[in-house]
Amino acid sequence: GTGECSEDEAKACHNAALPTSAEPMEDSLCVVCLDATPTIVLLSCAHLCLCTACSDKIHGKCPVCSGPIASRLRVYAS
Repeated sequence: GTGECSEDEAKACHNAALPTSAEPMEDSLCVVCLDATPTIVLLSCAHLCLCTACSDKIHGKCPVCSGPIASRLRVYAS
């Protein structure tokens, strides 16, 4: 193969990554320090996995999927 997902495979992968429960975000912890609430979404993989402090220490690859970090987006819970 070409190593790329077909459109159907990409949709299935994306849908599988969506949360299936209504658990509050407060239950999540930063995957690096395991203490703070994650507030940074890594793009292009869209993992919400880092607190602000740990985000400053992580460069290059997502700690969850090892995908490249193109940019970061800070999110705020309402």
